[in-house]
Amino acid sequence: MSLILQAVDVRGLLRWRWLLTDGDTGNPLADHEVALDADAPQVRAFEDVYGYVRTYAAPDRRAQDEARLVNDLGAWAGRVLLGERVGAVIVAAAPVTVRVTADFAMRWPLELAHVDGRPLAARGDVALVYGAGGQGRAGSLRSGTRYGCLRCSRSRPRRACWRCGGRGMRWVG
Repeated sequence: MSLILQAVDVRGLLRWRWLLTDGDTGNPLADHEVALDADAPQVRAFEDVYGYVRTYAAPDRRAQDEARLVNDLGAWAGRVLLGERVGAVIVAAAPVTVRVTADFAMRWPLELAHVDGRPLAARGDVALVYGAGGQGRAGSLRSGTRYGCLRCSRSRPRRACWRCGGRGMRWVG
């Protein structure tokens, strides 16, 4: 089975509605209204999870702290960013591939979102595929910024640099 997750009714960088539809019929299955707080620490953290956990994990207990920080972000993402109804429908349809067409979500690890207390990525029967769909062009959550690779200095709106394969993407500009 395949599902499509798209952003509709986009009203700026921090407000939109997710619409989850059946990939074959186009029938709507679930939706979730997203209204993010620009000052919420989770918004900035979710844009760069690697940098967030490297910065805030205690050096003397890094592994445990990183796991806790990622777990907390995943719980927030499941509740606020993806939405409980959308997550529940995705899990109920498993095994499933979900095509995420919102351009601005391509740099987010939505796989970390928790459904029933468990990350989508840990289930093993849910795959999120990111691809431009021409809808939901809200840009970055942080206006006027872009990603830049620390290894080869290329600017790209991606989680990993395609040129050098590096995972060193950071906000620049």
